[in-house]
Amino acid sequence: MFDRKSNNDTQVGVHKPADLPLIVPNELAVEFKVKEFAKKNSSKNLPSLTASSPDSNEQNFRIRLTGRANQAMLRTQEFISLLENRHVAIMISKENTDIEKMPNEFKTKTKAELKPILDRIKEDKEECRLTEDELIKFKKSNNLDREADYPETLNKVSFFVLVVLVLESFINGSFFAAGSDGGLIGGFIMAIAFSFINLALAFVNGRIVLPYKNHILPQRKWIYGAIAVFIIILLLVLNLLIAHYREALILNPDNASVLAWDSLRNGLFSITDIESWLLAVLGFVFAIYAMYKGYNSDDKYPGYGKLTRKKYEKIENVKEKKKSAQKKLVEIHEEFLTKIDDKEKVMNSNYIESTKIISDIEYYRKLIEPYIKSCETGYKQIVTLYREENTSGRQDGVPEYFGQPIDSSLKIDKIKITYSDNRKEMKATIENLNVSMIEIRNEMQEIKKYFITETNVASNL
Repeated sequence: MFDRKSNNDTQVGVHKPADLPLIVPNELAVEFKVKEFAKKNSSKNLPSLTASSPDSNEQNFRIRLTGRANQAMLRTQEFISLLENRHVAIMISKENTDIEKMPNEFKTKTKAELKPILDRIKEDKEECRLTEDELIKFKKSNNLDREADYPETLNKVSFFVLVVLVLESFINGSFFAAGSDGGLIGGFIMAIAFSFINLALAFVNGRIVLPYKNHILPQRKWIYGAIAVFIIILLLVLNLLIAHYREALILNPDNASVLAWDSLRNGLFSITDIESWLLAVLGFVFAIYAMYKGYNSDDKYPGYGKLTRKKYEKIENVKEKKKSAQKKLVEIHEEFLTKIDDKEKVMNSNYIESTKIISDIEYYRKLIEPYIKSCETGYKQIVTLYREENTSGRQDGVPEYFGQPIDSSLKIDKIKITYSDNRKEMKATIENLNVSMIEIRNEMQEIKKYFITETNVASNL
């Protein structure tokens, strides 16, 4: 009966709460010393012929196997309880409800986020309207029936003037270097100061003063025209003064100011040095160029370009805020789509986790049953072996109960299962959500279109 090869297979749970080695009767017989106890008692003719119930050895076998089975049962029950607790915490109803609420939440958040931007758009539109009215009034009062013309931006014009400033400073610096104690560097420092004054005065004259020659009011034409001519003469005088000073530096650097003044007393054009004349001519030419760039940097009618730019700046502000609102709308929409995807993933993940936990619970519930059965079978077989060995060594016969069936039941309580198998409900919820998801996404798309329309209407000029 016990001559089968030893089976060392082990039943192992997925999460391994306990290893349950299969009961191998011949190994169990060796472990419990069944034959030794049987032979020892048979030599004493024990148990007695009058005995009516199993002796202490058989009872000890039962106690030890019952303890082993109970321990395995408790460990399995403990792990199943842990799985059941984990299963109780798993749900998908919250995520399902959250997804169903997404359209309303998307609408509420979008409305709150876009309101400040739309309010600013309305303010800009009002300012744009006022500027438009101001521009119409300006055109009417100044008899203008054309659009403003300013082909070059102020930044571009300023860049050209800056290039001219650097160029003039380097050229003039080489002229001043001949009479400067600092050489070329000293001449450049001196030249850049003169060049800045020369070009700045010329640019201001071209951009601000000279356009008034086109003004509708004659008195303004004459006044600003006279100022423009005065500045042009001043620029000519300034460049001649610089040339006188440069000539004086060459003759006597220590008394340059005195010599320059004496030279001026002989007349503005009393310069004798050819390079000093070239300095004056170049400086005046650069000034005329700066004045020309300033004059062409804006509309020829004073104030018209500025007012027109103000109008288009307001229009551009509205467009920028419209883009900002549309960008914000797209961001919020994508944010909620991501939330929906994340919650769908959580629901599917929870369903998978729930299925796995229930599968594990069922696995361990089924795992412990054959183990208990193997304990009971092992008990029956070692008791049978015990009685056979005891019988073969006795001379006076055996107790009557040796011939009765062996009660191998170890009276082990069954596993308590308390979890609720809600896989069908979870699967149905997910399937229903998948059906309604198209409607939810379409509803959100319609809300997005609604706010796009709201933004377009708000920013319509």
